[in-house]
Amino acid sequence: MFYLQSNMAIKKMLDTLEDPFTRFLELEKFITLRPGTQGAFTGVGLSTGYPTKLDGSAAGFVVISASPGGQANRAGMLSGDVILAIDDTSTETMGIYDAAELLQ
Repeated sequence: MFYLQSNMAIKKMLDTLEDPFTRFLELEKFITLRPGTQGAFTGVGLSTGYPTKLDGSAAGFVVISASPGGQANRAGMLSGDVILAIDDTSTETMGIYDAAELLQ
C-alpha cells in the first residue's frame, strides 16, 4: 500500500512541473526497459518517440533509429517511419512503455 501511495505522490509532484518531457517510471516498467539501456540488445532494435499530428495530439510512434543488424533494420524500418499498430493493435492511444514492452 505504501508503494502505491508513494507512486501517486511522486506523480502528483511531477505534474506540478507541467513539463511534457518529465515522466515517472514505475518499478515494473523500469525493470522491463532496463536491459535496453545497458547496451544489451532487446526487442526488435528500435528507438522510438512520439510524433505529433497537426493538432498536436499523438499519432502512434515515430522511429528515431533502428539498430544495425536488428530485426527492425533488416525489415527496412527507417528513421521517421511511424508505427501505427503492433501485432494488429493500434498504437494511437498506447503509452510508449506499453509499446516498448510489446516490441520486446
